Parts: sequence; C-alpha cells; structure tokens
Amino acid sequence: MLDRVDSTNEAVRRYRRAGASDGTVVLAHEQTAGKGRMGRAWSSEPGLGLYASVLVRPQAPPERVTRWTLGAAVAAAEACAALGCRKVRIKWPNDLLVDGRKLAGCLAEYRTLDPEPPELILGTGFNVHHEAGDFPPELATAATSLRQALQGNEPNREDLAAAYLERLSGVLAALSAGDWESIVERWQRQALAPVGGRVQVRRANGTGYDAVTCGLDDAGALIVEQEDGTRVHLTLGESVRFE
Repeated sequence: MLDRVDSTNEAVRRYRRAGASDGTVVLAHEQTAGKGRMGRAWSSEPGLGLYASVLVRPQAPPERVTRWTLGAAVAAAEACAALGCRKVRIKWPNDLLVDGRKLAGCLAEYRTLDPEPPELILGTGFNVHHEAGDFPPELATAATSLRQALQGNEPNREDLAAAYLERLSGVLAALSAGDWESIVERWQRQALAPVGGRVQVRRANGTGYDAVTCGLDDAGALIVEQEDGTRVHLTLGESVRFE
C-alpha cells in the first residue's frame, strides 16, 4: 500500500504503460488529486481513507462498462458489511450511502487503446477513520465514514482492503464469464430502492423530471418510468436523487 499518490487511477494507468498486466492493484492512504464521477474532486486526506484502483481488460463493448461500475459498488458494499457496517446502500450508479450520507464511491474509467485491448480502471474510495470535523465544510452534512457508521468500533483499513479485493475478484470473474444475473441479484440486495423508488432525475444539460425506479437493464442502466408512463434507461451522464 502506497502512502501518497496523485490518484490511484492515474497510478494504475502509469503502471499499465510500463507493462502492468490485467489485475494490477494500487492501494493508497492518501491522494493529492483524487477524483469522482463527472470530474468532481474526492477529498482524500492522509490517514483517514482507503483508495483502491484495479486494472481490468474487459471483453465487453463500451456500452456495457456500467456493469463493472455496479459490480465494484457491490464488492465495496459487501466489504463494508463484512466489517460490521450492514446499513450500507448503493445509490445508482456508484455511491455507497449510510443513512443518506456518502461512505464510498466508485469511478470506472474506460479507454480504447487500438490495437491493444481496451483499458478499464476501477477506482474506489472509502471514508474510513473520518470524524465529522475531518470533512470539508461543503461535505460536513453529506458524508460519513466507517468509524462513524460503526459507532466507535475502530475499522481496520487493511481488513477493509482485503475484504474488498476478495469480493471484487469474484465480481470480475462473474462478469468475465458473462454472469450478469448474479451481480444484478447482489446489487438488488444492497441497492437503495431499486424498484418502486421515487426519484428526481437530473440530465447533463441541467433539466430534470420526476420518475419511479424499475430496476436495471442488461447494460446496467437504471430504468425509470416518468409520470406519463414513458420508460427511460439512464446513462452515466445523468444523476438521480431519491425522495
């Protein structure tokens, strides 16, 4: 495990350029340029979180890459549960929440590298040892940590890393074998209102609408039904807020 990197995703990318193979893992205690979905910064103060990235060579078309994002979220949620945090819920597509506050997030970055196989880097950041005052002011009421969720029981980052990588290995094996159904079942057990949940959908252009969740499609998109009965398959450029 590295003490400090710019971002674990970027570190994996550098290793890949140097010849690293599928399955290469980078773990770090601190990121100086951590990032989340849609280019958002990820607060990565030293000694408080766990940051992990894995290099994958998926034999799948780009439109199905969301499967890997959801699979990483499943592995992360199950790892937290293994440490005693069983209230974790996955908010589509990549956030882990406890009582509505963000505990962890997954970021999948996909690039084509012709004539080489495509590159997929799965990055996951966990808030582990944070107390309420450790978060930036803008996140003070929106984020939580394993320490807070476990109400004083001290989590161990090495145990969390081992639990996450063990479960992620199983997820990747299932996806590589085409077993999407088992991942969907595991996701549904951990997901926040996967069917029948009322949400507000926000498009990339800033417009939005109210809808009801109807589960996942074959590519991992969240299906929602608008008030007029129209069903929409959401892309990663859209976000949802649960009511």
